[in-house]
Amino acid sequence: MKHHPARRIAPTLLAVVATLSCIPAASAANLTNLRCEYRDNPLGIDAEKPRLSWVIEERDQNAGRALANSEKPGEALTGMAEGNSEVRGQRQTAYQVLIASTPELLAEDQGDLWDSGKVVSDQSIQVEYAGKPLESRMICHWKVRVWLKDDKTDNRQPTTDNSPPGKPSAWSQPAGWSIGLLKPADWQAKWVKAGGDTSPWLRKEFNLTKSPERAMAFVNVKGYYELYVNGKKVSDDVLAPAVSVYKKRSLYNTYDIRKYLRPGTNCVGVWLGLGLVFRGDIAPLARVQLDMSVGGKREVVGTDNTWTWTSSTHTKNRWGWCGNGGEHIDMRRDIPDWSKAGCAGGKWSTVEEVANPSAVASAQSCPPNRIIKTIPAVSCTELRDTGMLGTYFLFQYLQQAGRNDLAFTMATQEDFPGWGYMLKNGATTMWEQWDGYWSQIHSCYTCPGGWMYQGLAGILPDETGPGFKKIIIKPGVVGDLTWVKCSYDSIHGKIVSNWKRESGNLKLDVTIPINTTATVYVPPKDADSVTESGLPTAKADGVKFLRMESGAAVYEVGSGSYRFGSRR
Repeated sequence: MKHHPARRIAPTLLAVVATLSCIPAASAANLTNLRCEYRDNPLGIDAEKPRLSWVIEERDQNAGRALANSEKPGEALTGMAEGNSEVRGQRQTAYQVLIASTPELLAEDQGDLWDSGKVVSDQSIQVEYAGKPLESRMICHWKVRVWLKDDKTDNRQPTTDNSPPGKPSAWSQPAGWSIGLLKPADWQAKWVKAGGDTSPWLRKEFNLTKSPERAMAFVNVKGYYELYVNGKKVSDDVLAPAVSVYKKRSLYNTYDIRKYLRPGTNCVGVWLGLGLVFRGDIAPLARVQLDMSVGGKREVVGTDNTWTWTSSTHTKNRWGWCGNGGEHIDMRRDIPDWSKAGCAGGKWSTVEEVANPSAVASAQSCPPNRIIKTIPAVSCTELRDTGMLGTYFLFQYLQQAGRNDLAFTMATQEDFPGWGYMLKNGATTMWEQWDGYWSQIHSCYTCPGGWMYQGLAGILPDETGPGFKKIIIKPGVVGDLTWVKCSYDSIHGKIVSNWKRESGNLKLDVTIPINTTATVYVPPKDADSVTESGLPTAKADGVKFLRMESGAAVYEVGSGSYRFGSRR
């Protein structure tokens, strides 16, 4: 982190050096991954007391990064020098949060919405907002700094008010969030539908005297949608919003659309789809509200009976038993400029306003669906037989029973049934059933992926310290595997568990985030054969032997990077 620049330039180099030498050093920590309600700079949240979190990293975590980012299999296991200088057992002793209504106030260290003051606590997740009441459409800017237990930059004794000694870290980089529409009355848009069409295009043209200083779009749809402004798709969301039970709850998302708007005539377009509906609703419903500040004046454009619609290129989109949302596309219906101002193509009809549904409208709190990678089709096969609904529970039971060897067999065998069988038959995605009869891209049953983190790498939550405040590292050294390289970005920071075995030796490299502790299981021939950074564990800094359990030596460690070795 960089210090703020001095307000005046010293007249001589000597004066600069003298001035800087008098500035107390900040605690050697970087604060990263600032989150509000578990999300990175979220827009349109509806939590009136949002929860904040941050990750603490040492300023030089090259050793830990080498563990997580090495390119070659097993490279991290030989890349960390023995006796690394990274401080172990670091933890937060206090924090201060500032929240401001403008970035300028925040830059001046003024928290006009909330200044927590120095809070003596090791809490770095789920820190609840306790400032002025938050209102709809409000934008909040925030930053945080912390004090650390093993801060070596200040050797003062504890203060009289029992707060921790030492200097705080530098302030984090600023982060922020915006508030959605908290009350039903905040929605000025109306619910509308396009006759009985299951996949229509909706549009509305409007004028702006100048480019807006701020512009947010709140999109609330019972069904699926894509949002367009002046011919451009807003965001990379697909199949939005997330799935909900429409009779009980509809979800809305918030988008910053300022960069898409311009002075003069603009057009907003919404492409609707039926969504995951089995009974009841036969057409999607939409409520869309554009909330803008233009020349300091608020302007709102919302769905109502001035919007128009036409059928899109998608002619059928029906969910139901044995009808899993297949698409029929008729490109003869395409209108390339349907969401641009001045579009003259197509036959457009007026939308119909409908009564407000009884379901609650809530801000979507989970990340959106996105296309991460496109995989070309390899082949089409026709298979028949059995179900796999119990797979998740089977993996959990085998892991808890210490039978990662059986789980490994299930995951790799090429005989029916097994995931190796799927790979042998050309699968590139997870099947719904062992024989591939129904869906062959079914994310509901991806538990083998979770088992690779928990069973093979052994990265597990400790129930006595929820949220990975306490961690268990219990690797599964099974089958003919010779190495595993794995990391998990927890809410407290990156957890690493890499292991490699060769010539009867096991090497286990572990990284534990600052402000957390871990219990590490090392499978040895005997406890005396276990080393850490080349030293007997009894002489290793920050490593405490607990017990032998199920053929493993069990140790307690604090934050930092560790290299365990043993003979098996």
